[in-house]
Amino acid sequence: MYKANGLTVRSPSTNLSIPSSLATIVSGVIGLDDSAQFVHTNHTTGDAPPPAAFVTGTPCSSYWGEKQATGFTKP
Repeated sequence: MYKANGLTVRSPSTNLSIPSSLATIVSGVIGLDDSAQFVHTNHTTGDAPPPAAFVTGTPCSSYWGEKQATGFTKP
């Protein structure tokens, strides 16, 4: 256990090693430390308004072929 930036966190004191028989199976190890405590994301409170260029899409067709894409060349 280590104290850093006012927090007590867990972290290995030596390099990780695994048996050579597992070397071809193990691709990574997670959860050995508490470093995630130092990650802070910026969050807003409440609902943010949509961006200025936000355009609501038109509703889908009620039946097959009601609204068809236009302005495209045929392949």
